[in-house]
Amino acid sequence: MSDSPASNEPSDVNKTELFNLDNLSYRDEGNNTIVVSNTKTSLILRIRKTNVGRNGYWSKAHTKRSEIFANQRILLQFGSQFLRSIHLIKTSPTFLRELEKSIEPFRPAYRKVKGVDLSENFVFVTSDATQMPSHLVKYAFGPTLSVEIKPKFGAIPIWPATGVVNLVKNSASLFCLRQEHSSKRSRWKDLSTYCPCDLFSGDHDRLVHGLNALLTTPQNNFRVYLDSHPIYSHDVDKLDYGLNKFFHLENNSISSSELPNGFDHRNVCSCSEECQFVNDRDRLVRGTLLKALLHKFDCTNDDTKALIPFNSTDRQPFSMHCALHADQKFHSTSCDSCYSIQRNCTLPDGCVLQRILSVQLLITTDIAFIFPHYKRVRTFLTSHGWTWEMWLKLAQKGEVSKYLDTQEIAESFDIVEKYLIALIARDCSVMITVQRAKPDCPLPSSVISGTCCCIPRMLISCAIIDLDPKPLDKLRDRLDLETAVAMEAINRQFKLLLPKSLS
Repeated sequence: MSDSPASNEPSDVNKTELFNLDNLSYRDEGNNTIVVSNTKTSLILRIRKTNVGRNGYWSKAHTKRSEIFANQRILLQFGSQFLRSIHLIKTSPTFLRELEKSIEPFRPAYRKVKGVDLSENFVFVTSDATQMPSHLVKYAFGPTLSVEIKPKFGAIPIWPATGVVNLVKNSASLFCLRQEHSSKRSRWKDLSTYCPCDLFSGDHDRLVHGLNALLTTPQNNFRVYLDSHPIYSHDVDKLDYGLNKFFHLENNSISSSELPNGFDHRNVCSCSEECQFVNDRDRLVRGTLLKALLHKFDCTNDDTKALIPFNSTDRQPFSMHCALHADQKFHSTSCDSCYSIQRNCTLPDGCVLQRILSVQLLITTDIAFIFPHYKRVRTFLTSHGWTWEMWLKLAQKGEVSKYLDTQEIAESFDIVEKYLIALIARDCSVMITVQRAKPDCPLPSSVISGTCCCIPRMLISCAIIDLDPKPLDKLRDRLDLETAVAMEAINRQFKLLLPKSLS
């Protein structure tokens, strides 16, 4: 497949094989997309789900993938090192209908309120991120371990508070606030103890704390795969079995012919008193994921002009201290208002978390202040008979300036587009894939290893996935959602969320 971030239908894909139902298995799904894997081609199909409008029927204004796909500059924000090639391939309603029937038994009940969108004949096709990229395969051996993390928005932007809702959103992570919402409380038996601010803080102790929280209450934000098969999620727990197979190769069935020259079983930690790790789950978190998330990748060829450095005085200040976790030492602060403002970030340049957070902070203005710009853009598009997707095509070609007759409308378009891109980053996932590196692997920049011999030298691949574009009207729905979330959180956690002067 092509190495470009996004391209049209590739010539090397056999569509008969790709769309053979016998080869397809249900992998996962989100609010807008169903993910199925093709076990024969090692490709992933991302299929759009229906979207029910406020009046109860399908809205044709929903984003058409075939129209928005050309806007590659959205994808390039995330860095070439972290993108797998994406292709848009046409299928048929007949295939989609048959696929929907075949995966029906495997879908979670709460997801079935939305089905496959039969009006969208295009599907996204990409390589399976639970497997090593093709250029690394020849240097790897043994089982492949993959961890999918949906990190969510890892900062709390600070803006002038115009009311109690703004005060609440200034004090806690939106993800943590949403845990207080009735929709989460009714869906999950255990509410998440994870705070995204821990993961993006750059502090090793906070990172480990955040990863352990994901491991304890994964919800939809943490999954583990062994050789592309799920071994851990909110409804599957074969993690200890899978980690034993991965970390203890000497105990498991791997033929001598599969072992590379130079592999020595004696280089295996016997879990003596000198071992740095408590168990295999600790090896996963501290010995593997911590290193992978902070690993510096070569991003020198990426265009980062649109990304504001974290320590820039031009950046609106943000906090990484969540009031809903104020009882933890990581979030405690001497500030009476329960947060500390910061512009500095300790994430290493070139690591996957730094790239995601940079795009998340592309714009930090609150949705309440963005909404007037959305209305101005919507009015402008309607008056010209255009859709948002048509506008993106013009922008891709550099043909929009002649239509923007005032600075005000130009500013509104810029703000709205940046916000929609930031939303993609705030809802994306990271797939961390590791596999043992052969002793003669010539790619030191793609290898991580531990100081304890129970952590093998591993080839690493980090892919940012779930980069589905957000429709323009997402902004309208977002304002209603965030207001409802904040109000319900106030009712449940009034004393934690509001300054002492108000509580």
